[in-house]
Amino acid sequence: MPVRANSTGCFIIVSQDEVACDAVSMDLIISEWPEYQSLNYCDEYLVEAASLPNAPSGTTYKQDGKPLEKPIGLMEYCDKERKYKKLDLIYKKL
Repeated sequence: MPVRANSTGCFIIVSQDEVACDAVSMDLIISEWPEYQSLNYCDEYLVEAASLPNAPSGTTYKQDGKPLEKPIGLMEYCDKERKYKKLDLIYKKL
């Protein structure tokens, strides 16, 4: 994908929560290229992971043969100002 002149720059996203890390990454990608409407549903796997054991798809996810009993991580969408209610997001210019 081409880089835009008004691009917000490069990012390094770090988290101990893999789901939250991917959620923030997807928010940044989707906001950078809004014309690609197909990106709007590319984060469904994050919704599934954050909703366990009651995944929206009805799928029972297992690890070592045992059903997962709690969410794998936190899924949240940012607001228009790229702020989150549950995630602590820190922007640091490098």
